[in-house]
Amino acid sequence: MESQTKTIRGIVVPAGWDEMGLVITLAIATYEEGLYIVEDSPFGRKLKAFLRQKVTVDGTVRQIYKDQVITVTTFRPDTGEKNAKAKDSSN
Repeated sequence: MESQTKTIRGIVVPAGWDEMGLVITLAIATYEEGLYIVEDSPFGRKLKAFLRQKVTVDGTVRQIYKDQVITVTTFRPDTGEKNAKAKDSSN
């Protein structure tokens, strides 16, 4: 499968831990019961501050084996408004 640009909405959840129990991998659990693994990147690491919170994420999605993996380009808290204006979360 080739990559495609997507906007997804869901909750930031832990998806991997180190030997000390610290979260090292994140995922977005969508409201439609999908799961997107967040690729380790500068924006992906910033999502850790939003663990267990609702977010809207823009990025490039590709399939790696059975996993959907998203490379995050922007994200913002999910206000529940489908057409809310995107706010650059790099600030």
